[in-house]
Amino acid sequence: MAAVLNGWHPRLTGEFQFPLPEAQALADRYRDRPLELDQQKVLEAGLRPIEFFRMRHHPTQEAQPLARWTLAFEKQEPVDWLMLTLDGPGGLWNGVPREQLTLGPGHWLELAPYPMLQFFADSGRDLDVNALIHRKDLVPYYRAFAEKTGLSERIQTGTRVTAVRPSSGIAGVRFIVEAIGDSGPQTYTANYVVF
Repeated sequence: MAAVLNGWHPRLTGEFQFPLPEAQALADRYRDRPLELDQQKVLEAGLRPIEFFRMRHHPTQEAQPLARWTLAFEKQEPVDWLMLTLDGPGGLWNGVPREQLTLGPGHWLELAPYPMLQFFADSGRDLDVNALIHRKDLVPYYRAFAEKTGLSERIQTGTRVTAVRPSSGIAGVRFIVEAIGDSGPQTYTANYVVF
């Protein structure tokens, strides 16, 4: 979600065909702007919305070579957003033992705007994206993802949200967010809050 907020919007590429003709018709119609697709129409076409995008990102159990990807991303204008978190990119994985293995292949944990295969190539890692991945390789991937997509400057680490409340009449503001960070108490205003 952070990548989309930061302006990384998907578009459908390649020759992938959905197994349901109704879903394929929607894919054809919204090829260049799938985020505008009414998710109710996806349900009516016989797919859960998450499946619509998953089938484009991971059409098979095995990772696809980069040249065969059917989901691409283009940078658009970002919205105004900020992530408040105790951890940096990688979230809870930051606190897991270094040699801990995941329960699924590495490519299941990738974030589509920056393919894990590309990260392996960029960072000189000779790893199989279809194999289980160690935390020591996963957390650097998430950090590289944040850098590559420009998220890092919008992620404020070392910050615990202590309260979210209605703004009580401040014009143009729906919520007041209180937090405590490395520099002490902080107050933010927001129209939307995502947990």
